[in-house]
Order: sequence, then structure tokens, then C-alpha cells
Amino acid sequence: MTPAQETRRVDSLDNPSSPSSLENTGLDRVDGLSTLSVPEFWDARPDLATIRDFSLARRVAPWSTLGIVLCRVIASTPPEIRLPPLVGGYGSANLFIGIVGTSGRGKGTSTSAATALLPSEDIFDTIPVGSGEGIPAAYVHRSEGEVIQHQTRVLFDVAEVDTLTALGRRVGSTLMPVLRQVWSGEALGFQNIDPTRRLLVPAHTYRAALIVGIQPERAFTLLDDSAGGTPQRFLWLPGEDPAAPNVPPKEPAPLDWAPPIPSRFMIDRQGHRVMQVCTAARADVDADRLQHLRGHGNPLDAHAMYARLKVATALALLDRSTEVREDDWELARVIMAVSNDTRREIRDALADAAVQSAVVREQTRALVKDRVADDQVEKAKAKICGKASTEWQSASTIKNQIAVSLRPAEVFDAAVDGLVAELVIEVRDAVGGGTTGRHIRLRVDTPSRLSSPAIPRGDANLPSSPLVSPPPASFDPDHHIDNARDSWTKAVAP
Repeated sequence: MTPAQETRRVDSLDNPSSPSSLENTGLDRVDGLSTLSVPEFWDARPDLATIRDFSLARRVAPWSTLGIVLCRVIASTPPEIRLPPLVGGYGSANLFIGIVGTSGRGKGTSTSAATALLPSEDIFDTIPVGSGEGIPAAYVHRSEGEVIQHQTRVLFDVAEVDTLTALGRRVGSTLMPVLRQVWSGEALGFQNIDPTRRLLVPAHTYRAALIVGIQPERAFTLLDDSAGGTPQRFLWLPGEDPAAPNVPPKEPAPLDWAPPIPSRFMIDRQGHRVMQVCTAARADVDADRLQHLRGHGNPLDAHAMYARLKVATALALLDRSTEVREDDWELARVIMAVSNDTRREIRDALADAAVQSAVVREQTRALVKDRVADDQVEKAKAKICGKASTEWQSASTIKNQIAVSLRPAEVFDAAVDGLVAELVIEVRDAVGGGTTGRHIRLRVDTPSRLSSPAIPRGDANLPSSPLVSPPPASFDPDHHIDNARDSWTKAVAP
């Protein structure tokens, strides 16, 4: 993100009354609230200011550090705390973050800063992602024939997006579908013919957060799964900060935060602990769902409101609240706008790179084609020299004696023209016998002489050009012809 983008106001971009009003961001209505600029966002709460200043002091990007802090907040939250059933069933606070930056400039340093800001104190496990079947094993195992849940909270960490996509592209891999289930808090596990290998994790009995390092030029591997809905579930945050100050601020103290206690949350009629959601958020989620239900909107933003609700939940929990309030919803809108801008910049950059790559490929094809054509012409020259003699022959006769690949007019004619220009052969229009076309013969003079040898008049099979001076007495035409033929044949014949 450029410094200009960093300071611009994050405003509603679409007409709320348009059927496609949610096409770009899904974030166009925050009724009754003033829009926040990005600098105002960081000053909206003491904890956000602390995250910004701590990041700048540690020379890491504030947005990526914030994203990882929010993941750590979610990973610390007990799974029994659910989101209300605004669309379909209950929602999950499980959160996926993509840290976008060139290698060595983003995720690792931001993770270190976020860990220092918000230590986990062994509340959750941090493990890498393996196979789809391995994800349930992070939570449950079998012991004496029973499935035992040994962990409820896990932070999954993927250093490079290539690792994730390589795992997902293995034959028979279930990783991507399982990750999409994890994001929604759905039941995990697979039916297996061997009951001792069945590991089933019921819905909303586990908590998960996922952090993936994404190099911009490699982001296509994740964006390519848009049909499956994987990139739509990610929050895309920049791992670089073009507006970083020359002099860093003083490093503040880490955040004073503790995981939420389930008993503080309201119990609904079904007996579940539910995060309350403000009226503005409910209205926006409902309007967004209605648009997509009617077939409108950008598929890449199909989960935009659900993702925004997850971010607002993380912000509320970070602020030690048991409900998503209107200011949480507004702050989440700013974060989603940054995410959308980051993802859009990646897609534009990848599109430009694809166009440039296509141009280079086309240029390469043209060069190869020209080189192949030149090689064919040189081969044709050698073959013509090998078939021609000092006697006139029709061009078609010589053409029929060489390889078929050398007979096309653009090859054969170019070869003949080249040999004429190089004074190796001479050409005349056919005369007599009612024939048309050209005749070819090897020149019998030296290449340095532009004149033809003397030709007796009256022979109908010979050219009717004027007589020219004869070659010197010392000139050996047979020796010259042999040299010309051998030089072409050895130099370029296959």
C-alpha cells in the first residue's frame, strides 16, 4: 500500500441501492456512523495505538502485526463462544489471515512482534498445516477405542503459501475443503472403514486461527482456488509499511489482555454461549446476504460480511467486550477495506505480469519462428547448390529434388533470391517450348565479377542477354563450381 493510500479516507464506494452495490467490497453501509481515516483508526483505541507503536518500534508493519494479534486473540478464545445464527446456523469466530509481502519482509518479523505483544502462555498450540486428515488430529486422538479431545484451541501457521498449495494439490488431497470447514467451525473428520482410524470433531467444539505468508508473485496459487471459496475466507494484510517513520517511536509495554471467560457471555434459548451483535452489523449482514441470494455481487466477496463479522468479533474480544458493538463494526470496516485494497493490488499486479509474460512469450515465438525460417532458408540454399549445375534447369525440377519442408515458396524463393544476391547462382525466365517459370544454374564466374561468361548466340536454350567479356584464361570454372557447392553444403546442410 502506498503512502497516499495509507492516508486516504476509507469511504463507501458503491451506491447502496444498486443491485451490485456490494460487488467490490461488501462494505458500503455503516448507517449513522462517521467514516474513519486510517490514522484515526489507530487512535480509536489505546490497544490499537499500542499495536501500531509497538510495530513501528520493532520495525514491522502495523497491519500485519494487528492481523496476527487478532488471530492470537481468536486462538485464545474458548470454542463454546459462538456467533449468532444470522445466516443459516451458528457462526464461528475462526479466523484466517494472509500476510502479504516479499520474502523476508513480512510474516516472520510480524509474528515475533505479535507474540511479544500478546503472549499465549500455552493457551493454544501452534502447529504447521499438514494434510486435511491431519487437522482433526490436532484436536483429538484415539485411546482405548475412544476419541479423546486433547486440545480445543490451535493456531495453524504456514510460512509460505506455496507450502499450502503444494499440499492442497496432492492427488486425493482434502486440505482445502477441510480448511473451508474449519473457517466455518463445521464438523471435522472422515468416515473410515477402519473404526480405529476415525477421528471426528463435532462442530463448534474447537477453535482455530490460520496465518499464511503470501509472496505477491506467488499469490495466484491461492487466488486460483476462488471457485472453491478459499481466498474469500482470508483477510489480506500488507506485511510492508511504505509510510514507516525514519525515527521509530518508543516501544510501549505489551498488551494487558486475558482470554474471555465463557460464563460472561449470554446463553441463548438453545443453551449456547453467544456473542451478541449490534443492530447495524445485523442489518448489513442481512442486506449482503439478500444481494447474494438474488445472484448479485462479486463471487470473490461472497464471504465479505461474514469475514467482517469475524474481524469485528476479534476486535471486540481484544477490547474485552462480550458483544460486537457499532464501533467494533466500524473499525472492522476499515480493516476490510485495507484487505480488499491489498487483494486488489495483488490481482492487478498478477494481471499485469500475465500480460507482460504473454508479450514475452509472443516475442519469443516470433524470434524462434524467424530463426527456424532462417535455418530452413540456409538449408534450402545448400540443397539448391547441391542439385544445380552450370547447365540451366527449371526451378521446379530442382525444387522437387529437395526435402518437402524446403519447398514452400517462402523458403525456396528466399533461398534462390539469397543465392542470386550472393552471386552463387543466376536465374532467367524460361524461354521456348511453351513453358513458363524460372531456370537456375550455378554461376561460372568468380563471385567478385558481376558479368556472365560469354554465351554463343543462336542457342534457343540459352539466355538472350548481350554477350559479355569472357573470363580470364587462368579461370577454372569446374574448380569454382566445386568450391561453391562444397562451401554451401558443408556450412549449412544438415
